[in-house]
Amino acid sequence: MIMKKNIIYIDGENLAYRIGDILVKKKKINDKNEIIKYDFRYLFSSFLTEEQLKDSEIRYYGTRIKASGLKGDSRSRALQIIESQRRLKRSLEKQNIKFITCGTLQFRDGKKCRNCGKKTPFFQEKGVDVKMAVDIVTDSLDPKLEKIVLVSSDSDLLPAIKQVNQRGKEVEYVFADNKLNWGIVHNSTKKHNISKNTVTEGYTKANK
Repeated sequence: MIMKKNIIYIDGENLAYRIGDILVKKKKINDKNEIIKYDFRYLFSSFLTEEQLKDSEIRYYGTRIKASGLKGDSRSRALQIIESQRRLKRSLEKQNIKFITCGTLQFRDGKKCRNCGKKTPFFQEKGVDVKMAVDIVTDSLDPKLEKIVLVSSDSDLLPAIKQVNQRGKEVEYVFADNKLNWGIVHNSTKKHNISKNTVTEGYTKANK
């Protein structure tokens, strides 16, 4: 397999959360798991030329989700997420974006509310950053690779980014709606802020 000149690494949960937050506030959706079709290539075309996109391999890192062992609302929620992810995978495949399954989405009971004592359950991503970091460091060893584009604000990826810098490769950092990580900024060649309007348009284009 011939490696592309550029690789775009997308932390799926990280980006989905940011996009979902913006779309909920814009009243386009009620819940981030409603995002089953999205034009990611349009999102990247806001800062990459058509030629640069052509020379890029795009990877979407997502989690394994299991409903076994869960009951009631937690199980229903897990099944909803599984179905949304299945449909999103199909959308990504049509855009020639690789869905890389890694890590898990684990159920957590949550902390008790100080006022009412009620716990709010939630799902937490585990392990995606490890897979991304390993791939980034490994790929940076290939002389054909010129640039990595990181779509994540996870501080755990900083050591991997520094390794890329030491090997003389470019690092472009992508964040949405000014929610940026300054540690990553200081170790990147360029940074790109995707506006709320661009995020919204990416959803609109995919769901016409």
